[in-house]
Order: sequence, then C-alpha cells, then structure tokens
Amino acid sequence: MDIKQQLNSKKNKKSIDADFYQPLGFERSSMVIPVSDIESIVNAYKVFDDERNSATKYRLNLTLNPIMTNILGNKLTEIRNVSDNTILTNSNRLNAIQTINDSVYNYRVGYDIFDNNFMRFDSFKTGNTLSDFTGSSLYGLSSMPQAVYNNLSEDNGWLTLQNKTKINNNKMFSKRKPCEKIDLFPTRDYFLFKPIYVNGSLNDNWSYDLTYPFESYYNNILVTSTNGINGIPISDSSLVTYDNIVYLSITSVYKHGLKSGDVIKIKRNDLNSDKTYLIYDIGDINKNNQDYQFLIDTSKYSDLLSILNMKSNRVVKVINRVDSKYYIRKFRKIPNFIDDTEKITEDNIDVKLLTGKTSFVNEAYQPGFSRNIYNDGMYQIQYLDDVDVNLLKDNLGRPLSEIFLTVIKKNIIDGNNEPANIFTRITSGIDSLPGVTGYTNVRMINNVTTTESPLEVNITTTGSTLFNGGVKLSNIFLGDIVEYNDSTVKETKLDDIYHRFNTIQRETSGNVFQYHTLNETTGLFDVTSVSMTEFKEGYYYKPHYSIQLKNYSRVISQGEIPELVNCEDFISGITYNNTVVKLSGSADSSIKSLILKLNSTTGLTNFDTIRITKNSDNSYINARITVSSNLKNSIIFPYEKTFFTSINLLTINNYTIRKYSGLDIPLFAQDMQNGNCLWRNVLKEGVFDDESILTSENTFTNGRLYSTKLINFYLKRQDPFGDYGLRNNTFPTDLFGNSIEEKLINNTVNGPNTIC
Repeated sequence: MDIKQQLNSKKNKKSIDADFYQPLGFERSSMVIPVSDIESIVNAYKVFDDERNSATKYRLNLTLNPIMTNILGNKLTEIRNVSDNTILTNSNRLNAIQTINDSVYNYRVGYDIFDNNFMRFDSFKTGNTLSDFTGSSLYGLSSMPQAVYNNLSEDNGWLTLQNKTKINNNKMFSKRKPCEKIDLFPTRDYFLFKPIYVNGSLNDNWSYDLTYPFESYYNNILVTSTNGINGIPISDSSLVTYDNIVYLSITSVYKHGLKSGDVIKIKRNDLNSDKTYLIYDIGDINKNNQDYQFLIDTSKYSDLLSILNMKSNRVVKVINRVDSKYYIRKFRKIPNFIDDTEKITEDNIDVKLLTGKTSFVNEAYQPGFSRNIYNDGMYQIQYLDDVDVNLLKDNLGRPLSEIFLTVIKKNIIDGNNEPANIFTRITSGIDSLPGVTGYTNVRMINNVTTTESPLEVNITTTGSTLFNGGVKLSNIFLGDIVEYNDSTVKETKLDDIYHRFNTIQRETSGNVFQYHTLNETTGLFDVTSVSMTEFKEGYYYKPHYSIQLKNYSRVISQGEIPELVNCEDFISGITYNNTVVKLSGSADSSIKSLILKLNSTTGLTNFDTIRITKNSDNSYINARITVSSNLKNSIIFPYEKTFFTSINLLTINNYTIRKYSGLDIPLFAQDMQNGNCLWRNVLKEGVFDDESILTSENTFTNGRLYSTKLINFYLKRQDPFGDYGLRNNTFPTDLFGNSIEEKLINNTVNGPNTIC
C-alpha cells in the first residue's frame, strides 16, 4: 500500500517524530473454493436402471388384428316390422321374401332370402314375384340349392350376396346400392371388435379383461386320471413297422411338448411303473401330427410289445431323474387398487384380491386407416389406468412374469340387449385330433348332443362354472395346460384352452326351411318345407393372450433352508374372536391361526418366515410367524384351509417345517425335499439370455413401464371338413372348408392353415 506522510523531524529541528495511525482498507480478489455437499459421484444410468427394475406399474397398448368369418350363417331370414319390431311368420314372412320391402321391414338375411325372382332366374323376366312367371313356357328357373350356390359368395371370409337389379332399375333391396355386397346374418358387425349400434345404444361384441395365472389345478381328467395318476393322457397306441423295426406309436390327447431323445415314463393305472423309455422320434411313421404323436423303438424295450391298449395310461416326461408335473393354470382377473384408500400390504392383499374391483379405464378405438389384408378394421385398446402387479404372485408363488388379455364373446346370458341374444352360451375345451373323445374336445362340443363334455360352461366376463362339479369361478377362468419340472424350476405351456359358441338359431330345434317349388303339372308354385335338424357346428377361438412382463434367467440358483427339528405338534388354534381353542372338535371355518408347540423358540423372532411342506406331494406354503408371549415355546401363524385340508387331521408327522435364515433365498424357491432349494432369478430390464421370451425392452418413464403388443385373433369353425361329425350334410348345408397354405415371397412355410 502506498502511503505518503511527512515526518515531523523533517519540518523542524526541534520537533520529534510521533506515532500516527492510518486506516487501511483490505480488498480480496480471490478465495479458496468451499467443500461441496456432494459426497460422491452420481451415476445417472444406475439411478434410472434401479428405478425401472423396481417399477411394478405398467401401461398397456394392445392392438387386436381380427381374422374372422361368418361362414356359419343363419339359414332362416329373420324379418321384423320397422314400426313395432314384431317378427313376421308363416305366409307373411314368405311374402316379404318374395317382394322385398326394406322400407317396411328389417331383414336379417339367411339362406331362404334367395327364394325370389332376383335370385332364382338367370334369364330376363318381368314381374315382381316367382308367381308372375309361372306357365308351361317357364324356363331358366334354378332349384333352391342351385340358387344358393349361384348367388352365395365369399368376401375375404364373409358370406355375402349381391344386391341384384332388373332391367327396369328395380333393386332387390331398395335402400342398398346396386350390386352392393350384403352379409348373411350374423353380419361382420356382430363379430368385429368395434362396438355395434343397436336399438339406440352401443353394445360390445367382445369383453376384455386382464388376468394372471394364480393357481395350479390338478383335479381334471386332462392332467390327472381317476386313479390319481398325473400325466398326459393317451388317446391311441399301435405297433407300426418301418425298415423291419417295430415301433410303438403313441398319440396324446393334447400337444405333448416332447422331442426326439427325451426320456419318459408310461404310468399305468394297474402298475405305477418307474421304467423309463427313450423317444425315438416325434410324429407318426410318416412324420405327420408331430405335436400329438411320438414313436418308441420296441427293439430296445421288448416289454412294450405286450402292452397294446394304453388308453388308460399316462405319459410323464423325466428330466434329471425327476418326473414332470402336469396341471391346468387358473387365470384370475387382475385387481385395480387405484381407488382403494387402504394401503395394500402382504397382510391384506389376499382379501383385496377377492373384494377389489377388476375394471381398468381404457380407450378402445379403431385407428385411422388401420386395416388388415382382409380389409377388416383393426382395434386398439389403450389402458389409462396403471396395471400394478406389486405383491401379486403367480401359481408358483413367484412375482408375475406375464399377464394375459382375456377376450370373451358376449353371449345369451350376458344380458337382454343386442347382440347378446344372438349367440349361445360360451363353453371351453381343448383342440384335439379327430377321434379323440372323452377329454373335452372343443371341436366336438355343442349344445345339441352331450357326446363331449366341456371344461367350463356359462363363461361370461364375470367368470365361469366348472362342468365337473358345477363350481362357480368368480372372476376366474381356466387358461392353459402346463408341464412343470422341479429340477429345472421351469413351466412349459403344452396347449391352450379354447372357447366355443354358436348362433342361437342354428341350435334351435323345430326350425323349418321353406321355399317355392314349381309344380310341373299345374304350372304353379308349391311351398316346400324342410324340417331342419339343429346345426351343431359352431366357432371356437383362443381367449387368453400372454403379455410378457419379465424374463426368468436360464441359470438355476441353489440354496438351503434348514429344518426346524424341535417341533412337537399343532396343539391349538385361535378363532376369529381371538380365543384359543383345541383343534380337536373345532370347525375349519372358525380357526384363524394355528399354534405350533416347539421344544424351544431360541433363534425365532416375530415376523420370521417359515416354510411348511406337505410330505405327501411336496407342496408348500410360506408363513410369517409370531412368537407367543403367553404360551411357552409356541409360534403362531395363519391357518390356510386349502393347504391343510382338515383341522381335525392335522399332525406334524405329515409336514416338514423349515425356516428362512437369510434374504438370499426367495420365498418362491422350489423345495427339493431335502432342504435344498432351486430357483431362477428375474432378469433385469434390458438383460436377455437365450431362453428369454421377452426380447425387447419396455419403455420406462414417469415411474411406469410401457408395453405394446399386437394380437392376431383367429375365429375358427369347429368342423370344416366333417372330420368331427358336426358338419351338416343335408340341404341347407354349410359350405365345405378349403385349406390354404400360407406362402411368403420365394418361400413356402408350414404355417397354420386358414379355413374358410
């Protein structure tokens, strides 16, 4: 700092210097940077990855692509007065077909609409009815079957007729354009996913629900015989010879899921044999029906030569010396807790599943200009509510890896409004080869004869009813048939369960088909009446479509859950009134919790998890315990009625109790009966391996995963070639099916046949 100050000694010789004080100003042009509050570097991608892998909410965007037909149209035209909606009968109905007046009547077109001068004359005539042309000089008249054959046409799978005109410009239907194609009834409007406007309101042709597999169902002949043998049922077996080698050919009731080189057992009702056999090849001797048939070389297994009738036996796949299990998965509607004011926890989730609402707000619409190659409009469902799968477990107790869109045809018992009263009740079954009976073959199920019983009856959007026992399933449906092996802890879907329906008119008895026949003697037309038998053949479709959420790793992990060896027995229970009672003599419905007596509760604390395994079938439940403070050396846990079966037969000798000792082993780990557990971990989002079903990442934003899926929805007829005995072969008959092979450019592929 530059300070200019003159000293006193410089001013006068007698003066002396004195101290003086000068104020100083300090200025700072730089400073030390302060220590930041951030203690570590943040990895933005890791934060993003952690958030999306912990996300349990999904937003779904589903596109439905319909491949449908009305090939099984009604035979009788239903005619109603426009004024009062009454149905015309007898001569009034015949006259309204002879002289069509669609200003006065509404026509639901059937085969008998062809009985008029527009359709039965190819040559030029004048007049308004067939009777106007009578006389000995009459020519060019087609028989009624020929008129149907000449005028019925197919338009991309839809049965139609053309609105014909005459020389004086009169049209068959005056409100229609000349040569316009008119669908036979039910028209395509009653099949497609777009709602139909009838009687002043919009009505859905189909209902849509979101479901998930929640339970394994064994008590059905498809997976368990009447003698309790679990496995794939056999529909036929025979010995065939090729190149001087005798093979045993076995045909399964549904798709077996086997391949060449697999090991199987043939479980017999009279002898539960543990001998294994190697599959030589799949398919018959000509490699046909590979999904349903397989061959075993009897030169290696001579005992098979003496077992010719195997229809009472079961086939079981063996992996790593462990028998596979076979069961039907039950699908339950996914709950929507968006309006629930109570927090959903592990303690109340089971109750909420039964009482919560299952509808999700969505927007369903036909995207602009979106049509498939058959010119049918595609349909899109955009879910606005989050689908939250948190705390939901599948039938194996695992976090959900897939959910399903369940599509159900609206039918007669859904309500009185159109179009519900046009179609029959919905039933279910499996798709089997011709000749397979007694196993709910959907190709043979009908409401006219009872030669084949369905799996479910009265299927609606609110659930179904089991045909065997009549048990009502509320918001529950049978989904598919699955094989599961403990050693691989992996489910393999073998076959789907299909829904079947028909039109009410086709299955109504007492219908009479009437048309005019020329009497050569009198030159006049007589009315010919044909008593029709019920038309058994209907439609079937696949109702459940998988939406993959997560992948399970191909790597199998292993761990151990130690056994509690100091268990004495179940000594008492706690009622819903919180009263401790003896189990002996108590009612199952009154018990809320069980009390298990131990030698010591050392090492056990409240909220520990135990696994209770049933020794008879290795099934298990996991339960959180409370260490009793009032009863010495006792633990308390919830009583699961469906698992323990009966309170009066409860004994520790039938169960093994194990305790989870750490968080490394998930609760859904498969118990191998010796304390060892196997499981597959859920892969993170964006991580895939060679067994991954979901092969692309879901978009993640705003705490939600966004999933899209295109669903090809096939509506098929039951018996297009008459192989299953349902096709009607007398006039007025249904059209015979044609098989069309799918072809790609420069390549021919063996895809599913399209039946028209």
